[in-house]
Amino acid sequence: MMKAGVFRALLVTFITCLLLSCSEKQSVDTVAVAKAEVPIDGAELYKQYCIACHAEGPGHPGTMRLGIRLGEDKAVLTKRTDLQAVYVKTIVRQGILLMPPFRPSEISDAELEALAEYLSTITKT
Repeated sequence: MMKAGVFRALLVTFITCLLLSCSEKQSVDTVAVAKAEVPIDGAELYKQYCIACHAEGPGHPGTMRLGIRLGEDKAVLTKRTDLQAVYVKTIVRQGILLMPPFRPSEISDAELEALAEYLSTITKT
């Protein structure tokens, strides 16, 4: 008698967890679809993720380090004409020297694609 009650409780718990996990997955998928429909603006992503370290002027560690390593003419990312999208994506994902890598959970692949496209074409148009 007691075993049947425990079994029933476990079964109800299992089914409840299963149903909850299905409903969570569905809501996550709905959010992903909604995000995918919104156009991604590379300039806005640059402001969100990059400008704190790579803006023009003193006090921006990325700009200062690039100035030392590559020269002042290549220090400000938005003024460079030599950036290739594949290079930008590699550096963002892998990091380099003082710049940490950004995981896909921090910058999605779609966002990274838009950001790389923005930086590789901004001064070429």
